[in-house]
Amino acid sequence: MTARPRFLLDTEILLRVVRSDGPSRELLQSGMIRDLTLCTSTTILDELDEVLARPRFGIGAQDRFSIRQMVLAAADEIAIFDEADAGSYVPGDPGDDHVVEAALRTTAEAVVTQDRALQRAARPGLRVITPEAACRELRDGRPYGAMALMTMADRRRQHEELSRLAGPGRGPRPGADRIFRELTEDLPYESAGKDVLAAVLDPATTAGLAAEVVSRCGAGMLLSTRHGTSFDRIAGIREDAPGRGGLVPMDMIWYSSDRAQLEAIANPDLPTAIDYGFLDEPRHRFVLAGGIVVVVGVAGPDGEPDSRWLCLVDEPLASVPSSVNAYRRLAELEPYGAVRVTALDPAGFSTSLDVWLRGGPSGLLLPSAPSPYAVDAAFRICDQIAAQHRLPAPMHSGSG
Repeated sequence: MTARPRFLLDTEILLRVVRSDGPSRELLQSGMIRDLTLCTSTTILDELDEVLARPRFGIGAQDRFSIRQMVLAAADEIAIFDEADAGSYVPGDPGDDHVVEAALRTTAEAVVTQDRALQRAARPGLRVITPEAACRELRDGRPYGAMALMTMADRRRQHEELSRLAGPGRGPRPGADRIFRELTEDLPYESAGKDVLAAVLDPATTAGLAAEVVSRCGAGMLLSTRHGTSFDRIAGIREDAPGRGGLVPMDMIWYSSDRAQLEAIANPDLPTAIDYGFLDEPRHRFVLAGGIVVVVGVAGPDGEPDSRWLCLVDEPLASVPSSVNAYRRLAELEPYGAVRVTALDPAGFSTSLDVWLRGGPSGLLLPSAPSPYAVDAAFRICDQIAAQHRLPAPMHSGSG
């Protein structure tokens, strides 16, 4: 498994982002939701500001500041240096030396540009590619982590198989419960209290188990989050390569219209909009510090011999200020608690991403639909187990 692609966009590509739709804007939006690692530098941002201020574009100072903030918000790596400190890399065009210098300082794997002079400046460990080629790399088998996103046809087949396992007239949930039990049967459980067993997993193992659960029985699973939302019929999962400290970023993905899904399942021969692309692909992102599989010796709501779930444990994250521009919205769902990032594509569709900031047990993946009281009780159990194993605990409101 490799890390996300690390691309540096040169000034011309950032200018195209501002002026028009197309591959360049798609790359920036992918950076906004962290589907790739965007790199930049103060020299590139300064050059972009100077170009946008020219009479040809006539963009005012406040708008130029907003554009700079947009790029800074999308970028993961920013090189800070003076243009005079750049080495000599681009034959015949020293004005582009700072772009290569920025790529080297941020360890970008590719410079994205249309500049022919820069295209001659490739060197070992640093490619120079066009925005069209960069987008193709993202679309054709993303080279990082693992992505499993079911089509409606896949979901229909899974729904039918889970219903078959459940028996006549029972729906997909009992079938999902059966598979979930198989996947969690042989874990290293320890006693965590009266009638409670728990298996504590590292981040990579947690992501692997979650991916198998979603790919095999996501159509019958429920995700309940710490900030009070629940998402039915999980449609996909994306896990990243482990990052700093072995933490694993992971997205749970669902489609926003359950009604549309059920309609497509009930009428498989009737074409719908979701057969040709989904209007929304909402996600919840976890930065996994670990996971806990809990088994409670109490019968489940449909007569299961016990109740069990996979708890996803987050690392606490620092808060970020709300911001809005033409391409992205970042808003707090609750102060210091959770944020939602929405990236808008040129066609008007959106991809939204929720992130829990306080850390600790923050998501429950389970094959049943418990009451809010049962969900609260499950989180309290997981809080106690996390504390016993020195996993992160939820920060109090008001801490960042």
